[in-house]
Amino acid sequence: ITAKPTEATEGYVRFTGGNYGLFQSAAAAGGAISDRVWGRFALQTINRNGYATNQVTGNDVDDANRKAFRGQLLFKASDSVDFLLAAEYGSEKDAANGFYFKRETFPGSNKPGAIAPGIGGFPSGERGYASNVDPENDRETWSIRVP
Repeated sequence: ITAKPTEATEGYVRFTGGNYGLFQSAAAAGGAISDRVWGRFALQTINRNGYATNQVTGNDVDDANRKAFRGQLLFKASDSVDFLLAAEYGSEKDAANGFYFKRETFPGSNKPGAIAPGIGGFPSGERGYASNVDPENDRETWSIRVP
């Protein structure tokens, strides 16, 4: 749940780093734009290397490359009437959301049709991924709304 615009000027900036090359940023700012218009704007980015490697292509999988932005304007028509306009945008372009086939998923995996699809078969290791095709997560979302 996002914070609504207020008359008070406020904001924050946060940065996070971690293993697998994690770099995350978040920021928000808001306050009165005029006597009767208040605003709040926020953004977030997440970038991280993959948790695993595709054993066929050698590329990272389960990485993250995500961005999100939200803006809100609150119009105060009077002390008892207001109107909120909100817009948001999100982008994801990474090799996440791949389906992992594990040999344990297919007992007796020598049966026809009970093997992982594509070239590669079953991966080795706990976080292994094996396919001639890397998973792809490429989406954009946006909205403009009057809540």
